[in-house]
Amino acid sequence: GRGGVMSFREPLARLRSAFATSVEDHQHFDCPRGSRLRRWLRRAALSLERFARFPAAERRACGLNVYLDLLAPPLGRRDTEAARLQRALARVARLPLVALTEEFSRSLALLDAALDLRLGHFPAVYTYNPRDSRAAANLSARAARALSSDLRPDRLLYEAAVRRFAALWRRQFGGEPADGSRGAAGSGQLFQCAWGRARCWDKLSTSHQGWSEPA
Repeated sequence: GRGGVMSFREPLARLRSAFATSVEDHQHFDCPRGSRLRRWLRRAALSLERFARFPAAERRACGLNVYLDLLAPPLGRRDTEAARLQRALARVARLPLVALTEEFSRSLALLDAALDLRLGHFPAVYTYNPRDSRAAANLSARAARALSSDLRPDRLLYEAAVRRFAALWRRQFGGEPADGSRGAAGSGQLFQCAWGRARCWDKLSTSHQGWSEPA
């Protein structure tokens, strides 16, 4: 197809979050069956720092480059990473809409304007990961460099997504994204959770409902 909306997050930050979450559920990040990394993960004995010390080939077998896999799945055994990356970059350049985690409010403003969602009537919410996992904390510079090297395809795709986001913003609003958390073009829409004034999603809720109603 011609594409749709795709959301991107800085790849190392995304990996840290996925790794921390998967210490618990093994759904956001995992390694191939039969691999020693998978066994370490299952024993909850693997930190991201220790993961980065394993050979690069073993690390990269764990599917670290999720954007590359989503945008350009392998077409066969002879399909190279370089060829896949070119296909993926071409797709990013054609995406009708792009959202960036690091530009949350502006992403909502762009989606609101492009799709006429009228989000001012449905205040969006900043959510957060309640898993303050030590497994992904205190990453050394050496480990960060190793993982950044592993994530090179996704880093290039993220950079392309940032450029695409800026281009779409200019097309929609005629200028560069302005700083701040308010909505597009000075509309005054506040795209963040206003406790006590709006319904807010709380991941730490133990009621399994998660909604906080206005007082």
